[in-house]
Amino acid sequence: MDFYDINKQLEQINPAVNLCRVEELRSLYNHVLLLPEKSNIVELGSYCGGSSYVLAQVARQIDSKLICVDKFKEGFDGQYFTGQRARDEWHRVMSGQEDVVTLIDKDTAAAREEYEKLFDVEPRFLFVDAGHEYSEVFSDLQNWGSSVYFGGYIALHDYNHSGFPGIKMAFDEFVRYWNLEVEEVDNVISMRTYRIIRCR
Repeated sequence: MDFYDINKQLEQINPAVNLCRVEELRSLYNHVLLLPEKSNIVELGSYCGGSSYVLAQVARQIDSKLICVDKFKEGFDGQYFTGQRARDEWHRVMSGQEDVVTLIDKDTAAAREEYEKLFDVEPRFLFVDAGHEYSEVFSDLQNWGSSVYFGGYIALHDYNHSGFPGIKMAFDEFVRYWNLEVEEVDNVISMRTYRIIRCR
């Protein structure tokens, strides 16, 4: 199944809110498809399930697992679908994907501890789209990004968004902190994707 078919399915499911544009979803699909089999893909911030659905379909194609992390906080960013409404919508959109998807319904820091209990391999792809403030993004990168295998990817949604300058600041600081060599592999609308090459 190619991206066109997956996106058609997603349009039919019709998530109540999908904050990723089609081009951004295609970028996620293309880069996850490059991963080896038996990879773990982690999504921080799943909301109503639009990106989760695409990631689940490509995870299935490469015999891999998707781990979605979201506490579904009330009142997020003024959106109508928050809290239990967003949680219910995610479950509706993701119905039937349980064979490849694990939802960790906790904040991102607590979810990291839960992940280590559930899985004995680190992520090869990390999609960061939870908190958007500098401190939140830097904490997520420290907790999760530092464990991504060399050769794996970190994608940051809203990286290019003028309203969230802390995302770029946090990623730049994260790269300096760990003295990483990274390669920008995609820059589409408000999303930036990097391949983690090695420590310098």
